[in-house]
Amino acid sequence: MLQNHLKYIPNYPQSFTGKERDSETGFSYFGARFYDSDLMTGWLSVDPMADKYPGLSPYAYCGWNPVKLVDPDGMEIDWVKDASGEIYWDNNAVSQATTKEGEIYLGKEGCKYNNDIGTITHYKSNGEKEYYPYSSPNSNSFGAFPINIPTESYKSGYAQFGSNRSNNRKHAGSDLYAPEGTAVFSTNDGVIITNPYYFYKGTKAIEINHSSYTARYCEIIPSFDISAGMHVKKGEFLGILKAMNIGQSNNTMLHFEMYNNTAKGALTVTSNFPYKRREDLIDPTSFLNSLLFISPAKCVLK
Repeated sequence: MLQNHLKYIPNYPQSFTGKERDSETGFSYFGARFYDSDLMTGWLSVDPMADKYPGLSPYAYCGWNPVKLVDPDGMEIDWVKDASGEIYWDNNAVSQATTKEGEIYLGKEGCKYNNDIGTITHYKSNGEKEYYPYSSPNSNSFGAFPINIPTESYKSGYAQFGSNRSNNRKHAGSDLYAPEGTAVFSTNDGVIITNPYYFYKGTKAIEINHSSYTARYCEIIPSFDISAGMHVKKGEFLGILKAMNIGQSNNTMLHFEMYNNTAKGALTVTSNFPYKRREDLIDPTSFLNSLLFISPAKCVLK
């Protein structure tokens, strides 16, 4: 095991990390928490931003990647876009105000469709990138299927609309199981209602008003290009699916909700049992079924 031998040098105030050691405790102070080099984990308290990184241990440093990354003050570490359009990891950017002049703050995690090479880049919350292949969804006159894998998982069992949940609650949407990195698409033309927001287990949700209905696309990592007020087309890329650590085998899915626009206000209403949703919630099953149907005009005889 590697040891911090600098601590044996008399009157040497800095540890091997370059941080000043507290003379009374012998701990190194990193600005947000203390570090004890004699411990395996080292940290004596959790990361102050741990709630925003549920996929990482609260005792991790730099997302377990200290060779590539630094964490100068214990605060968030995020992605920005420079003036040339290049997306990079900036250790000092935690908001637009802390981003360099002429650059755009993007956030701690997101993705982007690379049209020129036909791939999707996942900009992960630990500063790394992962790449996934891109393919278009099934589309017909009713709309576009919301993921590019024609799964029918939403038709039965735990994934179907109305299935039982804990505390007498009912499932408020349809779950489309698919691998991590699967692309998510807008089912029809529409307008994004709000900026992407936190939904569940490190994933986010997007709400789109499709005129005759509103859809909520949940448990995804949204594209960095998505923002409130933006007009989207049928089949437009919205984001990707992300695996969640929830203790079950099927933990990567699009949770898809539909509302018939006869009500207004927030979509989640905890007082409305058994679904805890706005009163105009509807079952998406028949709509999703219609999107799996390939219209005769698109059939090709061989």
